[in-house]
Formats: sequence, C-alpha cells, structure tokens
Amino acid sequence: LSRRLDMPYVSGPTEGKLWGNAVLSRFPVVESSSYELPPRGLFIRRGYLVTKIDIGDGENLTVIATHLHHITGDSEIRQQQVPVILETWGNAEMTVITGDMNAEPDSPEIRMFRDAGFIDVMSGIIPPEGYTYHSADLYQRIDYIWITPDLKAKNAGVFQSTASDHLPVIVEIDK
Repeated sequence: LSRRLDMPYVSGPTEGKLWGNAVLSRFPVVESSSYELPPRGLFIRRGYLVTKIDIGDGENLTVIATHLHHITGDSEIRQQQVPVILETWGNAEMTVITGDMNAEPDSPEIRMFRDAGFIDVMSGIIPPEGYTYHSADLYQRIDYIWITPDLKAKNAGVFQSTASDHLPVIVEIDK
C-alpha cells in the first residue's frame, strides 16, 4: 500500500511479523517507536505505535495507533491498556490517537480518553452512521480517532468499504 500510494509508513508488529499497528503518512516520518500493552499472557499480544510526523513549518504531529484487546467482556483488560498509552502520550499537544479500541463510546476505557482531554472526532455522529463494525452488518462503534484540543477536526465520518470487517473512520485535521 505504501508503494502504491507513494507514502512513507512505519509499523510495529505485536504478534508475528504481519500482526500489529501501522501508520501511513503523506508527510515525512521523523521518529517512530513501538510498545507492548499489558497483560503479557494474552492469546493475541497487543501494542501501540507512536509516530512523529513532520507537518512543515518546524512542527510535528504525534500519531499513536493501537488495537486494544478484542474480547467483548474483557473491559478490565482494556482499562489496563489505555492508561499505558496515555502515560506515553504525556499530555503532549498536537496528538492523534487512533485505532480499533474494541469498546463502545459509553465504556469505561473510552471514557479514559475523554477524561484525559481528548476529543472524539465522531462524537457528533449518531448511530447507525457512526457504526464501524461489522462491515457486512453494522451494529456497533469500536473504531476511533481522538485529537488533542489544539487540533481541529472537520468532515469526520465513516467510509463505506468491503476491504475489512471494520469500516474506516476518516477525518480532516487542522491546527
């Protein structure tokens, strides 16, 4: 995909070489680090990728991509994972956190992002327009893009596609 779009990318494998997180950017990637998420004994290990992207004028945008634990009833595991991501973030401005959070908007783990000050770019879009899963028969919203308050979001929405079992969330972000 990177070659086809002529865009740089970074990836952070979590379970084998082909499972993990990735960021594709039309801007130069300045720095990238991949981290594990707790707990260690999960059937599918989880992690997150922190990427700094040069957006010009001497400014960098931090993009954090993740895929939280997937078992519906395991909210307590995701509640262990979110604080680890937020600690790495460290209240930095100009930050986007994105990914498959495997949790609906009213869950405790999602409230953690809100309580940290992040803005959910899809918060004004009500179901079913905001549903992202399952693409063949939509019934829930578990995919998110979060931005820090110093960023502005416009034209947020869900894009119809059959490329995955999730629909992609899209948004234009500006300073």
